[in-house]
Amino acid sequence: MKPKVLLLQPMSEIQDNFVPLGLAYIAAVFRENNCQVKIIDASAPYANYSMEDIEKEVKEYKPDIVGITLTVIYAKYAYEILKRLSKNPDFLLMAGGPHASILPHEALEYGANIVVRGEGEETCLDILNYLRGKIKLEDILGISYRNEGGEFIDNPPRPLIFNLDSLPFPAKDLFKKEDFIRSPADFIRFSYVITGRGCPGNCAYCSNKLIWGRQVRSRSAKNIISEIELLIKNYGLGKIQFIDDSFTADRKKVDDICEKLPKKFPDLEWNCITRTDLVDFDLLLKMKKAGCSHINFGIESGDIETLKKINKGITPEYSEKVIKWTKESGITVGVNFMHGFPWETPAQLKKTRIFIKRIKGLVRDIMPGGIIVPYPGTAFYEEYKDKYGFEKWWLHPHTNPCTRRENESLRADRRLRLKGPGRRNPIAGIGVGVNPKKLKTAPPLFEKIFFYYDTLKYDYFNYPKEIVKEIKKTAFIIGRHNLLWYSKQVSSFPPLYYLIREPLFILVLISQILYKFSPALERIIMRPFLIMVTKREAAIRSKIDTNIQMNTNYTNKFVSLV
Repeated sequence: MKPKVLLLQPMSEIQDNFVPLGLAYIAAVFRENNCQVKIIDASAPYANYSMEDIEKEVKEYKPDIVGITLTVIYAKYAYEILKRLSKNPDFLLMAGGPHASILPHEALEYGANIVVRGEGEETCLDILNYLRGKIKLEDILGISYRNEGGEFIDNPPRPLIFNLDSLPFPAKDLFKKEDFIRSPADFIRFSYVITGRGCPGNCAYCSNKLIWGRQVRSRSAKNIISEIELLIKNYGLGKIQFIDDSFTADRKKVDDICEKLPKKFPDLEWNCITRTDLVDFDLLLKMKKAGCSHINFGIESGDIETLKKINKGITPEYSEKVIKWTKESGITVGVNFMHGFPWETPAQLKKTRIFIKRIKGLVRDIMPGGIIVPYPGTAFYEEYKDKYGFEKWWLHPHTNPCTRRENESLRADRRLRLKGPGRRNPIAGIGVGVNPKKLKTAPPLFEKIFFYYDTLKYDYFNYPKEIVKEIKKTAFIIGRHNLLWYSKQVSSFPPLYYLIREPLFILVLISQILYKFSPALERIIMRPFLIMVTKREAAIRSKIDTNIQMNTNYTNKFVSLV
């Protein structure tokens, strides 16, 4: 009989808009090795799970292995699931993912039998062989567990996987389509592709290097294009999103993709994320010719001293030059900035704001957020956790972005005595059985289309009033710019851009006032506008190319579920 594996992504207030690739890769490895695999993604856009639902599905499925993904944002909910499921001795309870890799003992304390550290594909195969009696637990590289005496055991780390072509393609077909697709535009949720692992950067705020390492390992262009071909066949995609931390870190890989991809799919569009120091004008022209329509650059700051302290390795002047090159090549630009580093002065924050003003005419959109979060394992976290008292902030409601909004929503519900149309998730506070755009716990309209202020409330670094004031000034510039981008999607006539922006800005102001008075009231009044904006944004960001064969079976089946 085939071993039965159940893989689980916990529920959260912060929904997953796209199929999680980590879970999809692990599922593919298990399936390729003669296992029966089931996936529950409780954070999917249209997911409908309570904690009791998950327990029931696990019980009915009768798995041999249950694997739970752990990220810092989902940690509190994942631990609740671990505690509940650990009472059942009939299956092996396994935890993996970034948070579990960085803090394996924490996951073990909450009930996991084994924690998979780092890349999990080869480790999961060893765990499977352990269940089959072919290998001892102490011989499995890259895991942590407790021995019979309750002591934590950390086996030696597993070497990184260099032949990424040896891995099966992510098993996206194992995710419940009804949890992700309810309109043709939703097919974009299956468009994520990762072409390699590892990032050469050494940014002090980033924990990815602890999981993937800094050495860049790439898939071959042939392997990547084969996966894209499968995605087009299954989901009718006209656009692919490469989500590598630094897509252009391996120049040979990018050259190969730019040469071979348009020959196979001449009408396919794609976008990517990278660093400004990893492109030049000739490469940008080549990428544009190969179908690249958009690049997102992590700029982080307009202050050179801050850039040095975070080990970014770039200057504002060079980033500005690259942004100009990108625009000249015909590729649209998105940029990310980070605000509120613990050493920043008002003068340093002002430099970032001045830099944003200088480049905003060159960029399509600016990330509407970016307040620094001290992720565990990063230099920031280790250096400042004691000074500012935020150790293990992810376990505390007042500093966790999920539980904070949950508690806020529940308090507001009690005040207005609201009743949702579906059941309510007792852990994440998510109203289920409805479209997430209609949830009472959805972000307020002003955070959706203007700036995500919520992280400021957590105040990890005890910001003085003058710092908060400077951040809000910058947020105003970013928000106004992004409203202009929304306006351009409504009208193609340039003079109307600014006229359309002003009513949107008034909506933002009303949303902020209502939210300050009552979050629940804001959600009721602003809900129609939030739904309208979200639908419009989805239509813009997803391109269902009619020149590429659409999978009409999926469309007809799942549009009917709306």
